[in-house]
Amino acid sequence: SQPAPSVPNSHRDKIYQAPKIITNKVYSFQQVIAQDRDLVLLAKVKSGADVISFGSISAYKEVQGSLFAGIQGDEKSTIFVQSFNAELVSIAGVYKKFDVVPTKLYSRSVMIDLFNNQLRFQII
Repeated sequence: SQPAPSVPNSHRDKIYQAPKIITNKVYSFQQVIAQDRDLVLLAKVKSGADVISFGSISAYKEVQGSLFAGIQGDEKSTIFVQSFNAELVSIAGVYKKFDVVPTKLYSRSVMIDLFNNQLRFQII
């Protein structure tokens, strides 16, 4: 008898990859992409910059640009920002654009995740 064909299991078969770490400032009209991994930003993200990750994003300085986490539909992705001033935030395609960042979030440490299919912003 033949062994049963192995069914791919995306969780079991996923090989852990260390996050992509960006140490330089991300300037306007620049795009940074972390494919199949999380993204860590150690410098400022300027207005007009796009930061894109298949997984989660952690930003340890001010973010003024756009953050796209879980771009292949990973709803468990999270975004951590040390100093929030983002133009746009998206997790798994659910997004919020900010013309003006609300006072309660501006320059604060913020964690963003998906809760009931909506972006949830928490001060941390």
